[in-house]
Amino acid sequence: MSTAHRPTLRGTCAHLNPEELSAALGKLRSENAKEQATHKKAEEDEEDEQFFNYMKSEREKGEARMMAEEEVARKKAKEDEEDNCFLKFMLSEMTKGEARMMAEEEAARKKAQDDEEDERFLNFIQSMMTNRL
Repeated sequence: MSTAHRPTLRGTCAHLNPEELSAALGKLRSENAKEQATHKKAEEDEEDEQFFNYMKSEREKGEARMMAEEEVARKKAKEDEEDNCFLKFMLSEMTKGEARMMAEEEAARKKAQDDEEDERFLNFIQSMMTNRL
């Protein structure tokens, strides 16, 4: 298509005077600027929405991570408390065992002493009986 058959702005608006042309051009520029601003605002709103969703996702991940860390800490504290109770129990049992062993040793020593005294007494009685006969 040649340029001779296409309408031009000059040909289409030839009936308008320069002030009207200037006003029409200004109106077109204003509408174009509004349209671009609206488009830019829509793009910014979309970017803001994407950023908001990203931050929300990161916050949720952070909260989940914190909850998991708190749960691990609670379990660790519970295990530490159980270990501490077990160690106290074992220490108590060892102390009881040591006390029992000491009592058994004392009883064995006393029994040995009593047996020795009994043997001496029997020897004494035997010697007295032997001397009487």
